Amino acid sequence: MAEFATDAALREASKVLVSAYEGVPVKPGKGAPHARAVASALRLAGCSGDVQLAGLLHDVVEDTAWTVGDIRARFGRPVAELVDAVSEDDAIVG
Repeated sequence: MAEFATDAALREASKVLVSAYEGVPVKPGKGAPHARAVASALRLAGCSGDVQLAGLLHDVVEDTAWTVGDIRARFGRPVAELVDAVSEDDAIVG
């Protein structure tokens, strides 16, 4: 059975999510509601706590001033690596 993220960690990530998007124009289908839906689906699928946190934060690096380094400092290396792995790379065209 996968280890679920603690409620405290999810609350902290949710606060970061809302704060990061403050004042940022949100593209349709993105932002906090989308991220929360992703994290919820991952939890229901039995994914680990780190995967749930990455699901909640996965668009923050693409859409806001937050960096992978910021995610690493706040939530640890495993979560940051997951976020980095699923973030779009603007250097890749196509």
